[in-house]
Amino acid sequence: MDNTSIYVKDKLLEDTYKKMENLKELNFKYGNIIYFSKENIDEGQQGYRYNALTKERIEDWPDNFIIVGVDNSIGDGGEPIILKVDETNLPVYHFENGDWNYPTIIADNFDDYIKINNKIFEYLENIKKQNINETYFHNLTKEISRISDNYYWMELLARL
Repeated sequence: MDNTSIYVKDKLLEDTYKKMENLKELNFKYGNIIYFSKENIDEGQQGYRYNALTKERIEDWPDNFIIVGVDNSIGDGGEPIILKVDETNLPVYHFENGDWNYPTIIADNFDDYIKINNKIFEYLENIKKQNINETYFHNLTKEISRISDNYYWMELLARL
């Protein structure tokens, strides 16, 4: 059995891995969003790109989708956060409710995704310090909407 098709570590540029280091894990009341590093990105593909028990490739998983994180804030074991690596701007997708046929784009490029992720991280840190108010939240939602108008982000903020 040829397992080379399940490994993705060499499919991302070093520049992309450097960008991934800027992602902050987001911890919510009922779950979190975790990200993979270069060292564990192949493991992060299990259950999507390949069967974790048999190590066999899942044939209907698109080869151009690489999972960089998992959104566990939804429940049900989480949903993958995916880079579409056959496009130079690296758009970021999310599968909703396990519907593998219709990925939803949540950021036009990886840089925008990182910006939004880190703004939400900053907001969560300010919640811990009790340094927030309605204006702060309103400004955050406006700023995120300017970067990406996808409803995924507003639903994520609603889970706070």
